[in-house]
Amino acid sequence: MNKAMKILLSAAFAVTMSGAAMAHHICAYANDNIFTGGTGPINTVDGYKFGIGGSTVYLQPVATNGEGIGGGFFTSGLGALRVSGNDLYVDDAYTNDITHFVIRPSSCLLTRDNTLYPSGDTGDGSGDAMAAASGKFLYVGSTGDNNIYMLTIMARGGLSVSVSVATTPAAPTSIAVSADGQTLVAAYANNQQLCAYPINAINGTLGAPNCQNTAGFPADISIDPASACVYAGESNPGASEVVALPLVSGVLGTATDYILGPGLNSSAVLVSSDDSHLYISNQGSAQVTTANISTGCGLSYSAGQVVADGTATDSPGQLSQGGGLPFVVTGDYSSVGKPRMGLFRINGNTLAPYMPGVHRLTGVPNNAPFSVVAIVEE
Repeated sequence: MNKAMKILLSAAFAVTMSGAAMAHHICAYANDNIFTGGTGPINTVDGYKFGIGGSTVYLQPVATNGEGIGGGFFTSGLGALRVSGNDLYVDDAYTNDITHFVIRPSSCLLTRDNTLYPSGDTGDGSGDAMAAASGKFLYVGSTGDNNIYMLTIMARGGLSVSVSVATTPAAPTSIAVSADGQTLVAAYANNQQLCAYPINAINGTLGAPNCQNTAGFPADISIDPASACVYAGESNPGASEVVALPLVSGVLGTATDYILGPGLNSSAVLVSSDDSHLYISNQGSAQVTTANISTGCGLSYSAGQVVADGTATDSPGQLSQGGGLPFVVTGDYSSVGKPRMGLFRINGNTLAPYMPGVHRLTGVPNNAPFSVVAIVEE
């Protein structure tokens, strides 16, 4: 039952504006990653409509077209992805397919596309990472058969047949696409390596990779808005460790390893939308810390930047920021009870819990992983 050790509790976010006073809200979704031993496709998506100056509403579970892979914790392996327009894509890892939803921004409610879109993965891995380029191509980093697959995003959000665009040296821990849409970066934790692949802007195919070795085990990737720096949280139970690499014309420079602050096991990171800070999610110490970004992709930690994960539980997952809004969302893996969501307000170089409390995901099985994928401002 190695499928049950897969990754996929993930989330995607959309920030919308509504009302005469232009009140904001954040639509937050979680891939519940439900596994039944292959007895039926019953995976679901649930989440929250977080009101900024308004009410907060739990979004009831909505069924996908496939089945998840159950428990096990690992912060990468993105299983849900907000790509363009109002489209949400969720990976059903056990059945190796992708479910497409259309988001209704005003209510955050989802409408499911009933078409089955095979992801391309043909094996039993630990969950499939997903990323998109320019709203035109969807990429799947397959941990089951060590490939990167590409699907063209069609009219109304539908997907083409998947094709392999790269055979990878190991299972991709995560993948990310630069903001300029020209480069896909993949993390290979087992190889202690990051690789950059040039993207063909016309057909989405990938060119030959250039790679750099890392001191630690790279997990979650975040690329800065200028497409000039790549950061990866590294799985280190004894420290908060992050690797930084310059990205010049799609080529990775030498990796620099940083130990930043008091956190433990900093597998997930996020570059702020203004490219001034790196937010670091520390699973081993239930903390979110902040590093200052300097010229040349440099990082430095300042005292007093540690906050609790904001969810009253024990292990923050991935982080994501809402466009120009000063908010960051985290998902939280809980070893006791259900996973939850947390919301922070950005305050200078640190974060403060904006909406503390218990935001449970009742559709999620106990001890399931939870990861944030994207927040997009409408």
